[in-house]
Amino acid sequence: YRSRIIRNSQVIPYGIDEFWYQNMGPMKKLNATKPIKLLTVGDISSNKNQKFVLRICNEMIKKGYKVEYNVVGRVKDKKIFNKLCREKYVNYLGWNEKEALLNIYRNNDIFILLSKTETFGLVYAEALTQCLPILYTRGEGFDSQVREGVVGYPITAGDLDEAVSRLEMVLKSYEKLSDNTVEVVKKFKWNNIEAYYSEIYLRSLK
Repeated sequence: YRSRIIRNSQVIPYGIDEFWYQNMGPMKKLNATKPIKLLTVGDISSNKNQKFVLRICNEMIKKGYKVEYNVVGRVKDKKIFNKLCREKYVNYLGWNEKEALLNIYRNNDIFILLSKTETFGLVYAEALTQCLPILYTRGEGFDSQVREGVVGYPITAGDLDEAVSRLEMVLKSYEKLSDNTVEVVKKFKWNNIEAYYSEIYLRSLK
């Protein structure tokens, strides 16, 4: 039955708050004289996998890159939080409402959230409204919402070599990925999603 189910199924993305479309961010460019600013927004927990991002940062530093890792979210696991705080390049920014979060997105370069499991992940789409390229987990929530390499890349959970390689790929094509976000993010606008719902419903009536 698998092929029949797939043939008769469509995956429709969730939408994000209109606030993000009313406050679309400017196109971004990397500043070669400053550290690469990575951002994660999500509860500090084993599932959100901030410890893995630390390993990626450490590998990048070994390769000669300057890195800053900014973390937003409620503390759910104090051991992971304490591990984050021990690293000089990590900044914990607490939990923030969307108005403050808007500026945090804009003040960073790349959004990275490598959850072990994820449903959809609204924060990926929010980051795209602020023109940030994204890195996400292969086979989870956001994967396949956008074609690989258009605004970012999926990473296999726990694969450090792939993660570092994909991050370097983002750096090499940074401006192109940032520019692509403007068109891609329209997919997550509720007006467009509602129209798609209506189209599918009306078509099914026939």
